Amino acid sequence: MVGSEDVTKAHVMEVLDNILSRGANRLANRTLSEMRQMFGFAYTRDIITADPTHRIKKADVVEFRATTLKPWRVKRPKWPTRFS
Repeated sequence: MVGSEDVTKAHVMEVLDNILSRGANRLANRTLSEMRQMFGFAYTRDIITADPTHRIKKADVVEFRATTLKPWRVKRPKWPTRFS
């Protein structure tokens, strides 16, 4: 059992890697967000002296996919029917 003061960035990444190994990318992002809130709260209240999630970015956890817009998702400008 690891106390809150003993948690390191390696521990956080291990938890996130275990989630990613199941293919749950969205859950890994949400877990990182929740951990940030929890450790941020503890750091602000002087419960811990360092935040192990401080320099972890979402891009460090999950690779972002390139996406393309479907033609029906693109908003087209509404041109006037007649030009004056």
